[in-house]
Order: sequence, then C-alpha cells, then structure tokens
Amino acid sequence: MTEYLNKQALLEWLDEQIVALRGLAIGFRNQGDALGERNCRHDADGLAVIKSKIQSGAFDVENSELQRLKKERDEARQKAEDAWKEIEELEDRLLRVSDRWISVKEPPKNGQRVLIWYRKGKAQDVAESRFANGGYIGFWDSEVTHWMPMPEPPRGGDS
Repeated sequence: MTEYLNKQALLEWLDEQIVALRGLAIGFRNQGDALGERNCRHDADGLAVIKSKIQSGAFDVENSELQRLKKERDEARQKAEDAWKEIEELEDRLLRVSDRWISVKEPPKNGQRVLIWYRKGKAQDVAESRFANGGYIGFWDSEVTHWMPMPEPPRGGDS
C-alpha cells in the first residue's frame, strides 16, 4: 500500500484484510494448525483495534499536520514569488527613470529592448537594439560600451 489513501478507503482496505485473516484462521483450524489459527486471529484482532481507533479519531489518518505544513509551504512560496515580481518591477521602473548610461558590464535582461552606445571603427553612435545571448542584435561586429532602457513613449499631446 504505497499510495496515500483517504480515511474511507483505508477503512475499506482494513475490512478486507480482517476478513482475509479470519478466513485463513478458519482454514488453519480445519487443518488442525492451532498456532496458525491463533496467529491469524491475533492479526485480525489487531487490525480490528486499529480500525476502531481510526473510526473514533484516535489516529489522524488524514494527517492534518502534514496538510498544514504543505499549506504554509505553498503560502511561503507564493509570497516569495510575489516578492520577486515586485523586485523585478521596481528594478524595471528604476532603469526606466534612470537617465544615465549603464556599462555593458551590467547587462540588461535577455530579450530586453535598449538604446546602445557603440563604436564601429572610429565612428560612435546611438541605436536601438535588443539584448540576446550575451550580445546586442545587429551589432555583433561593433563595440557596444553602454546601454540604457528604452524611454517611456510620449503621453498625450499631438501625434
């Protein structure tokens, strides 16, 4: 019995085992094996005691402590996930309001659209790119030195 059973299924399983053991006891008695009969009756009686204790609530077969701990774990996981989301949102907001160039030694998130400052030969310029796989798309052959998040789009006014 390796899978978790609910209380009713456990009681039904115990009934089956008690009936089987009592049947074995009768078989031993018919064969004249008093020791086998006594052992089977003893085991059946033991299971019957366990069954009555489960029915009376003496054994907590639903394992409420385990369920309580799992619930606490799940709540803690959710709080941690929420905290990480909040941290990421705050970092994104911080980068959006920042008006400074950031060294490529602090790379943006993979897939993030950014403005880059790059050199190609003697020329220097600013361009829009996306950071992916440790580089800036379209600028593999350029020396990107700094980046900054894309600015917020214009609000209101004429388009």
